[in-house]
Amino acid sequence: EQVGTPQEVYDLPASPFVYQFLGNVNKLPANRFAEKSPISDSYAGHIYVRPHDVEILGPTANRGGHPATVRHLHAAGSVAHVSLETPEGELVEAEISRSELAALALRSGDKVSLRLRQGATFPEDYAI
Repeated sequence: EQVGTPQEVYDLPASPFVYQFLGNVNKLPANRFAEKSPISDSYAGHIYVRPHDVEILGPTANRGGHPATVRHLHAAGSVAHVSLETPEGELVEAEISRSELAALALRSGDKVSLRLRQGATFPEDYAI
């Protein structure tokens, strides 16, 4: 599917299959996230973003990101896993440091804003 060093393949996956094969990924509709994302200006297809590249801006819905609600928090070791839901019903997984979790003082039910730091889009494959 793709040839390269492990770092190249992880950082620059050539296809959705490679992106998903190499770890957890959020697959989000571009038509809802493109205008608030530096990743893509395309409103077709999907944006693929890893949980550690989802930035939680804080418990307010008006910080320039995409609004979401915290559904579940799980802290294990130095990382906190945060499950979020957008108003459109998309589930988004984020990974933040424990210190960031403490600074944000997040709780289940909090309204937050999300920003996608890094990710990828791919042309839709319409193979029949």
